[in-house]
Amino acid sequence: MKEVSISGFNVVTPFGSGFDSLPGESISDFIISNCFEIDDNLESNLPLIKRSPREIKIPCISMYEAAKNVGINTRGEKKYTDIGIIVGTSFSNLKAIYDFYLDAEKYGIDKINPRLFPNTVLNSISGYASMLLGAVGANITISQGGESGVKLLEYAEDLLNRNILRKAIVCEVNLNVPTIFQHRIDYQLKPESISSLVLQIKDKGLPLNDFKIEHYDFRGKQSYAVLDIMYRLKLAERKVVG
Repeated sequence: MKEVSISGFNVVTPFGSGFDSLPGESISDFIISNCFEIDDNLESNLPLIKRSPREIKIPCISMYEAAKNVGINTRGEKKYTDIGIIVGTSFSNLKAIYDFYLDAEKYGIDKINPRLFPNTVLNSISGYASMLLGAVGANITISQGGESGVKLLEYAEDLLNRNILRKAIVCEVNLNVPTIFQHRIDYQLKPESISSLVLQIKDKGLPLNDFKIEHYDFRGKQSYAVLDIMYRLKLAERKVVG
């Protein structure tokens, strides 16, 4: 197995954007923060997602910022067949499905706003991100509950090691279930986070962060596997600066 390294990253939480905004020094500090929702008014000058719901807009902004750090900044003007997108999410399309239902109930099924439908599909986030970044390689959405973050990392490592991708943009989406559904699926409110990484095979000519999945113990960090890496990056940079 080749070494997979991190070349770009971004995290968005209720505390702001960037790992410097993360509270405390570990996932435990984040979970007990009791600050649950990401600001819906996150600023973006990206026309493609300007009118998209928060469930699509925030992850796309996060992936865009992570990719921008490594020169992937095309806004769709260039196509990268060797760059793929892998999103791990559980409930991100429920709000769009509910809005679609309300629209049908109000106006009738033959007068539904067609603009609402694409957002109801589970892979809508990765689809918009692909158009935004011109990343037209593998496009995958994983929805496996609390295991989604771990699985997307394993999937990315496999695609990179098999030379199917040169870079993998991964995004762990942890947004709360809409209030209307919370009592129906026995859901417990938790702090929201969107964590994005750009992963690639380590090149000795690049100053990348060493990253091997087997070095990480994700037990007790379900739903926050990629966010846990953000905390590790934060602590690693603090040691370098110190």
